[in-house]
Amino acid sequence: MVVAGVVLGVGCGEPATEEVVAAITPEEGQGQDWQGQDWQGQDWQGQDWQGQDWQGVQWDGMSFAGVLIGTTPATEVSLSMTELTVWKSLGKAGWQQRLPDRICGWNATRTTMTGCTIVDLDTQPSPLAGTNWRATFRRPNGTTFVRTIRIGQSSSEIGAVRKDDKLAMHPLNGHTSRSGVCEVVHDPARCDNPAGCRVNCDLWLYDLWFAEWDQPGVPKQICSAMPFGGIWNAQGTAVADSTRFTFACTTGVITKCARWGYRPSGSSIPPGQTSRRSLSPYHQACVRAAAADYCGVRHSFTRNGTLVDIYDHDFVPRAMDLYSHVTGLAWESGFAPDGAFMMDHMRYEEAVDERWESPDGVCPGRFTQVSDDVGCPTQSETCMIRTVGWGGPAIWVDSARACAHTEQTVGKWLNAECNGCVRQVYPYCRDAHDPRGWDAACVARAAAVCNGATMASHAECSTGAPLGKFDTGCTLAVCLDPANASCCDPNGAWSAACVAAVNAKCTGGREGYYRIGLHDVWYGFCGGPNSDPLPPHP
Repeated sequence: MVVAGVVLGVGCGEPATEEVVAAITPEEGQGQDWQGQDWQGQDWQGQDWQGQDWQGVQWDGMSFAGVLIGTTPATEVSLSMTELTVWKSLGKAGWQQRLPDRICGWNATRTTMTGCTIVDLDTQPSPLAGTNWRATFRRPNGTTFVRTIRIGQSSSEIGAVRKDDKLAMHPLNGHTSRSGVCEVVHDPARCDNPAGCRVNCDLWLYDLWFAEWDQPGVPKQICSAMPFGGIWNAQGTAVADSTRFTFACTTGVITKCARWGYRPSGSSIPPGQTSRRSLSPYHQACVRAAAADYCGVRHSFTRNGTLVDIYDHDFVPRAMDLYSHVTGLAWESGFAPDGAFMMDHMRYEEAVDERWESPDGVCPGRFTQVSDDVGCPTQSETCMIRTVGWGGPAIWVDSARACAHTEQTVGKWLNAECNGCVRQVYPYCRDAHDPRGWDAACVARAAAVCNGATMASHAECSTGAPLGKFDTGCTLAVCLDPANASCCDPNGAWSAACVAAVNAKCTGGREGYYRIGLHDVWYGFCGGPNSDPLPPHP
């Protein structure tokens, strides 16, 4: 999830592919995002704020000035939430106002509207399609250059601007851009929040293109994005700016958090309460949490394609509070607007000793081992807490990374909070830094002492009875895809197709390269043909 400028944060030096979006349902927009599906609170995490990194170059700004409607300069540009407005002076004839779905006329003093033409965006191009904007880019060496950005390929492109049709993770009660406008969904198949989920019909999506990049006159697609007022600075903090705005791609955490219902502006009333709360600090905390910015310095400790549950105890409920059997998630961390204030483990704890830095290296002294009288939710001996106080609304994270597979499957370490069976197995099996991970000895020990009380009724790599969606991180990955719904349907079965989906979608098992003759061949979660597989990749 940005000259007077739009910071289109392109990547913080990290590639942005599929990243975060939130929910516990197979529908995008609720909270989680599974390669096109969102669910309420969990989500595919990502590393990038704005969601794009173009050939190693970061998007550094886009100007409110210098906007062209065709070849005619715009007189003024404004932004309300995600609705861009472009004004053009017609001299004595008055003013023309272009919005995403209408063109309005105003008198010469802009005090009286003379009429509006509404545009059907399903059959006609948006009045903003084809408008050109000047964007500033920053090279790795710090130098900048300017390129033209276009909304849509041309002024005749239908669909270049459209309303978001995804669901927020809460009803957005009382929010000015929501009240009486957008539908609240109470269908459990689409929304896990008992209070309902609001359709994001107040948010606008814009398809962005380079007017030209590789070849003169040849447009090149960038991404689908939303604009937000102000910028996010080098530390990842939102900064008000009357001259610049941020265009954030849907793959970036800024847009993802807004779509989940954490608007960066305005206020809302939590379900069941009467006091109004500003959503801006929730959005900032969400951006930190989604990117696993534990240190609060815009340094991501997550990877694209990571499934987590994001909640706040005010607007968005926790999955483990909504369902009776959730062993595929374990509490990971709590985030304030300026970064994490408490954490049991990192999202990729097992990789700290390899090629990833630790928080101690990025922000030394920020965290300390928790004392007996200040308990984390898990009461874990490994829990860390900030050495200074924290304030503002909290966003909490439960991670599916820590419960990636069932006890019957060889793979990475398992967190003790996944299931009681895990706590009965050898300590090294739940040690993120022990290279053995959850090996065959851990599997055998679980079979001997757990009396079948495991996270799932059988291993993900074996066919058999249907498994539960929330059994493991792997079953979540499989069953959030509507194509695999029968795998977790009580009337279905965990078929060979489900096992194939395991190999394609799951991580934290035995995936890795296996030597076949003279070649190294990559195999998925269930591993390769060798009986002694390589250690699982983190």
